[in-house]
Amino acid sequence: MQNAIPHGDPVWKFKTTEWGAGPIAISDNGNRVAHGLENTMMIFDNNGRLLWNYSVDSGTQIGSVAFSPDCEYVIGTQHNQIYALDKNGSWLWEQKVEGLGNSIAISKDGQYISTGKYLFAKNGTMIWKQNTRADVWYSDISRNGEYIATGSVMAYDKAPFMMLDVYTKNGTHVWSALENQDAYSVSISKDGRYIAAGSEKQLVFYDINGTKLWNSEPFNHSPLTAISADGEFIAAGDFNGKLRLFNHNGTLLWDYKPRYGVDKMTMSGSGDNIFIGTGAYEVLYFDHWGNPLWEYSTGAFINRIAMTPDGQYCIVFSDKTLYYFNRDGMQIEK
Repeated sequence: MQNAIPHGDPVWKFKTTEWGAGPIAISDNGNRVAHGLENTMMIFDNNGRLLWNYSVDSGTQIGSVAFSPDCEYVIGTQHNQIYALDKNGSWLWEQKVEGLGNSIAISKDGQYISTGKYLFAKNGTMIWKQNTRADVWYSDISRNGEYIATGSVMAYDKAPFMMLDVYTKNGTHVWSALENQDAYSVSISKDGRYIAAGSEKQLVFYDINGTKLWNSEPFNHSPLTAISADGEFIAAGDFNGKLRLFNHNGTLLWDYKPRYGVDKMTMSGSGDNIFIGTGAYEVLYFDHWGNPLWEYSTGAFINRIAMTPDGQYCIVFSDKTLYYFNRDGMQIEK
């Protein structure tokens, strides 16, 4: 029987007025939070103060938001366009696109922006577009932008499957792999050596050359995945199932069964901390050894979660409310 988990408290909360998917992002240093509400992007500081907002074309919702690592610009996607605003909310550029998915990935130096199907330079110049056979729903990028990993969800004879693809920043297609089930995430280590994906009710792990190194024991569903910056640790969790941590050799280090499984998940760059949202409307913060340090109940479905690379700060969007936590799950002393 699991011990009682300490209760955590948010540093601040912001109540919105609209339902929606509510894409969120947090800057690497935790000083800025972005939230897409319908067709408006809102930017907060780490005290919960609304700094500015920017509304784009009405009638379509913001799909994704992401900060550059230095927080000098923020990217948003909406229907068939991607756009950039500077840190003060001034318009920088936009591009018309097609086949936008669920994620934006920005290289550590901020020079490359990937949607999976497209790669853009920091100034908005399109570097390449891939003629994929389906919309790219998941993408990730290595630290220097050298490699981009993507996942395209497709259907064949009414059965879902996912095509994994890896490209270079020059647009060269490195390799493809077909996985025979719908999938929910693709992650690449920041050094570009390893790719992890959840497919066919298991975690699959590849090297950069396309060799499948191992796959996990089955999950109840295709799992969410996250990988540490150096590729040494891989987290995976599925709905109504367990959270598991593996090393890069595929050895299971630990697992944990939250109530109603893992619905959202993210991991710090070092792999020392994991933050999840569960089907029981709770968020939990774990240490490297699988101990839940604190939990918090939002009382409603967890729409989105995000965490800074160092694991110091976490954000959650649930039931029209944006939450901001520090790693201790406690109020920060002013």
